[in-house]
Amino acid sequence: MTNKEFSAWAMKAWEAEVLRNLPATKARHARQAAQRESTKAMARARRSLLAQQASAKRKLNMRLAEIEQEFRGRRETSDRLVEERRWEIIMGKK
Repeated sequence: MTNKEFSAWAMKAWEAEVLRNLPATKARHARQAAQRESTKAMARARRSLLAQQASAKRKLNMRLAEIEQEFRGRRETSDRLVEERRWEIIMGKK
């Protein structure tokens, strides 16, 4: 490597270092890093919200199933009483 080649290489390396250390370049890198973190935080928040919504939906569905079961039980009891009364009327007991 001659002195001129070395000098050209050193000048290129120095230019690259200077460009890398410019305030605008540092700010851009910081902004990109913040954007990555923001995206990750948004994804975490979205997953958390989806988990909460799924949990609330499961609870709601369970409560709905309980209400339907209670309603069926009441309906069966009511139907049974009506059927008993109907048979009593048919048999002439009342």
